[in-house]
Amino acid sequence: MSLYKQIALLLATFTLFQISSFAQDISGNTLYMQNRYGINPAFAGSENGVFGALQSRSQFSGLSDAPRTYMFNVHAPIKNNIGLGGGFTSDSRGAFDYTSGELAASYRVGISSRDILQFGLSTGYIKNSLRASSIATNQYVDSSDPTLETGFFNETSFRFRTGVWYQHEAFDISVSFPELLVEGQKFHEHIIAMASYKFEFNGDWQLMPSVIYQSLPYGSDQADVNLKLEWKNLIWLQGGYRSNKSGLFSAGIKYNSINIGYAYEMASQELSNISNGSHEILLAINIPVKRKKKELTQAEREQEQRMLDEITLKEKKLKEREGQIREMEEEITLLRKQLGQEVEGVEIVDIDTASIGDKDSYILSIDAEGNEIRETIKPGNYIVINTCTNSEFAHHLIKIYKKKNIDASIAYNSKKKFYYIYTRRIKDFDEAVTTMHKHREAGFKNSWVLVYK
Repeated sequence: MSLYKQIALLLATFTLFQISSFAQDISGNTLYMQNRYGINPAFAGSENGVFGALQSRSQFSGLSDAPRTYMFNVHAPIKNNIGLGGGFTSDSRGAFDYTSGELAASYRVGISSRDILQFGLSTGYIKNSLRASSIATNQYVDSSDPTLETGFFNETSFRFRTGVWYQHEAFDISVSFPELLVEGQKFHEHIIAMASYKFEFNGDWQLMPSVIYQSLPYGSDQADVNLKLEWKNLIWLQGGYRSNKSGLFSAGIKYNSINIGYAYEMASQELSNISNGSHEILLAINIPVKRKKKELTQAEREQEQRMLDEITLKEKKLKEREGQIREMEEEITLLRKQLGQEVEGVEIVDIDTASIGDKDSYILSIDAEGNEIRETIKPGNYIVINTCTNSEFAHHLIKIYKKKNIDASIAYNSKKKFYYIYTRRIKDFDEAVTTMHKHREAGFKNSWVLVYK
């Protein structure tokens, strides 16, 4: 290896070790969208089942002792909107080793059926160590330097991280603090913000743009912009750009509950002479969990049985009403034939509402002696269930409905010569429309609203 390459590797290794001691090398991940819990504990329990992921990243390919990172985590939802998770990370950078472990919990707040807000908090440890034997023979390192003694770097600290995640339908946004607090150190200003939106088209395709921005405590801030294309939730491709002037490419395949992904980051211009880029591999599995049915108390079982009985009774009444309506329709069809009242051109169908405002409209009824009585029609919204052009036919319809315990009346427009058979007059228009739809559900499919002003 040339002198230039050795010096560059030593400098890069030492600098990256300092950053990873605080940032867990999260800044270098590319497949974070396939393992979101890895960057934010608020995603603990976000999958529908037990989710486990094994992730491996190899940076500066082509160099010996280049950074290598291995990460494993698992999380799952449990009852009462709570999620639990845990993970382990191992990072090696030349002579420096870094390991960490954690346990996490999240809590979901159901804002609405379309909105989710979830909070997460984790606690764990960080262990840093130096393998002095790996640099003892390097001619550019002074092995007598007391700072290179193993005990100088070896330390274990406790740390906390936290985050929040908000989802509105296909839109996701999250903010996390990967090193909110590390034992014996001041508050770290490492912040990760991520946002994405999922577009679905043609039934089989999904297009998801995403952006992640990191405010790093050491070095320049970093931003990634990615665009992912997925087909039938089976195969996906993703391309992106990182603000350190490197291109990002990844692809993966899903089979049942298994997701396999690969990512490649092109080496930036400054490192292109000594590195072939970085590689990342992900193996994730999501095992759906069948929840056991809750054991009900005696009171709950009785209440559930009452609800089932009410549903059964309503279904029975609905079937009886449907049978009555069929019988009425058969009688009405026969009556039309007898009186020459053809359906075509008589019934008003395929409309919801119609309005009349002239003074030639009346309410018709028959007195005890069989005489027809006309009353002035009142303004309102009339729920019409049938229409005809013959007085005798209209009054026969009223008798048919009354035999089935349906209270119906006649409104007549002498100008149009139409008889409207209605069930109710309602002042409020919105209430009338709601009632009309209930009539249609009950079997009067041609119900509509006659608005008289």
